[in-house]
Amino acid sequence: MKSFSFLLLAVLILGGCFQSAQRGDLDSADPAAILYGIRQAAHDRDERRIPTLVELLEHDDGAVRLLSIMALERITQLDCRLGYDPYGSMAERDRAVHRWVNWVREDGREGWAQWLERGKWSLPPDQVPSASDDGPVDSRTGSGCVPES
Repeated sequence: MKSFSFLLLAVLILGGCFQSAQRGDLDSADPAAILYGIRQAAHDRDERRIPTLVELLEHDDGAVRLLSIMALERITQLDCRLGYDPYGSMAERDRAVHRWVNWVREDGREGWAQWLERGKWSLPPDQVPSASDDGPVDSRTGSGCVPES
C-alpha cells in the first residue's frame, strides 16, 4: 500500500510537470505547442506560416522568438536575420520586425495581403526602419542581406 501511494503521488506530480504538446499550434497559448509548431513549419519549409512566424518574433518567450527567427531563415533562405536579435532590446526587435513585415509586403505572396491589412502592420513602406549596417542595402529587405540564389 505504501509503494502504491508513492507511485500515485509520483504520477500526479510528474504528470503535471511534463505536459508536453502533442502537436504544434502556432496560435496556442502554450509555448510548448508553439515551439513544436515552429519546428514543424521549419521542417516542412511551410511558406504559408511566414506571417505567423513574423508575429511570433514579438512573443514574450525568448525561446519562441529564437526558434521563430531560425525558422524564418530556413524557410525564406535569406542569408541574414534582417537585423533581428531575439534577445535584443524591445526597440531593436521592433525595428527588425518591421523590416520583416516590409519583406513580407514586398514578397507579396498570395494570401499575405490580408495579414498586412490588419492595423498592426500598416506602417507605410517608406517609414520601415532600415538596417544600421554600412554595407549595400537591398531595397527589398531594407538591409544588407539578400536572398540566396
